[in-house]
Amino acid sequence: MPLFLKNSNRIRLDNFGIFKLSLSSDGKDREEDVSANDITAVRVLFTPSSKLKHEIADVTYTKK
Repeated sequence: MPLFLKNSNRIRLDNFGIFKLSLSSDGKDREEDVSANDITAVRVLFTPSSKLKHEIADVTYTKK
């Protein structure tokens, strides 16, 4: 999974969701001033599938 994410692939797991990488960087005024050294954070994002969202839509909470 990490290899696919590092290669800019999205990973789709049927009926579960999609994993992808998100990068944060320092802002630059010009495109030619941007380099890999400007990346400040890398995160894995998860987007749940419609089915998963539907399955957990009726979750209830109680205090223990």
